[in-house]
Parts: sequence; structure tokens; C-alpha cells
Amino acid sequence: MSRLLHRLTCALIIALLMLSYLPGPLSVSAQTPGQDPLQQLVETLPTRVKVGQLVMVSFPGVEVGEDSEIAALISDYAIGGVWLRPENGNFSSPGSEPEAGVTSMAPAELISITNQLQGLSWRLPRTITPPLSDLPLYQGSSLPLLVAVEPETQGLPITRLISGTSLLPSAMSLGATWNRALAEAAGQVAGRELTALGFNLLLGPNLELLRQVCALTDADVVASGGIARLDDLRALRELVGVGVAGAIIGTALYVGNFTLEEALRVAGA
Repeated sequence: MSRLLHRLTCALIIALLMLSYLPGPLSVSAQTPGQDPLQQLVETLPTRVKVGQLVMVSFPGVEVGEDSEIAALISDYAIGGVWLRPENGNFSSPGSEPEAGVTSMAPAELISITNQLQGLSWRLPRTITPPLSDLPLYQGSSLPLLVAVEPETQGLPITRLISGTSLLPSAMSLGATWNRALAEAAGQVAGRELTALGFNLLLGPNLELLRQVCALTDADVVASGGIARLDDLRALRELVGVGVAGAIIGTALYVGNFTLEEALRVAGA
């Protein structure tokens, strides 16, 4: 009997030791439905980087090297985006002369610029302390940079400033055809080419086009496309007097750029 009790005691001890080496329950917090991996990444960033991600700037010229001012803003202050504009000379090859008021840039040159800008944003994060300051800067956000462009300039599609791209009609010309399929096809071509050139944000809405449309009709005009911020609605509100009667903001609401209450407040409804 004592021998049997001894064996049972030994078996119990061995079982307890085996249980102590079993892995604990798996954590499922990282796989909870509805959690956004990007949001999880943002939550780990320092506050000053989160603030920097809210900022989009434009800059003059085509210099985006390590010693440029735009490089410092991206690398040291983790700004969220840049806006390339023809008015700032961002589409002008060094030494080129404007032709009929419109400059032109080779695709390879533009791709080099957008790639360098993204490279500045995707550096490995590291904290640095500049001279004469006890406030550390956070270099590199580990987040992709928004590289924005307007759909048109001087009444022409922005792609007209880039040699070798498709010769697309202006938005005004497309609207005059009343052909939705044609407008969609032109938009797809422009989207593919701008994406290949390194752009990932197309700004809007096209206020100048809306003014032109309103001048040609007595009907109410509804703005659709390119409305991503409350500032866009504020700009559209200024066109109410010339014929703009409303705006479609579905996507901006869906992705959470602003709420319906905020939009109505800005629109003055």
C-alpha cells in the first residue's frame, strides 16, 4: 500500500512539473477583429511625431537632398506629407525654360524626387538631440509620406507637365461630352500614371472648374470628388453665390476625416 502511495505521489509530482512547462494561453489581443494595424503603429509613436503627421507642406524647387530644408522637415519633424506644385517649380527640370507658360519634366526626374522624399520618411526611427536644445527630435516616422498633387494647373491636366505621359483632355472638356464612361477612363489613366510617378494623394476639389461650370448653366451644381477636408467644404461654401448648391462627401465621412455634424456646421446648414 505504501509502495502504491509512493508511486502515485511521484506521478502527481511529475504531472505538476509537466504542467508548469506548458505554454500559457495565447494572446489574441493583436488579432482582435476590427483593430487596424496602422492605428496600432500610430499609437506607439511619440506625441511630436503624431503632430508632425498632421502637417503637409509645399516647398520651392526640386532640391530634396540630405541637406535640403524639406529633408529636415521630413526627417527631423516627421511631417505627414508634401505637396508638389508647378507654381513652386517642382515640375521644372534644372535649367529648363517654360514653353508657352508651361514647363515640362521627364518622368525619371520626377520619380527620382518622389522616391527620395519617401526615402527620407522611411528611415529607421531614432531620437536625436540637436545642439543648443534639450528637446530630442524623432528622426523617421516609419510611415509612408503623402505625396500630393493637384489634378489641374492653368486649365490643363497636371500630367501635361510631365513628358511622355498620356495626352488627356481637361476636366472642362470631359464635362462637355456628358460621357461618364469617357470621364472614368480618363481618370483611370491619370490615376495609373500619377501612381507610377510616385503620387499617392490627388487634391481637390477643382474650384476653378466649378466656377466655369456655374457660369455656363443656370442649374444648381453639386461638387463631387476630391473633398477630403473641412477646408475643402469651406472653399466650396464661397461658391454658393455663383451656383454651387451642394457637395458629395461620402468617402470623407466613411474614412473618418470629419463627422456629418462637423460638415453641416462648416456648410452653415
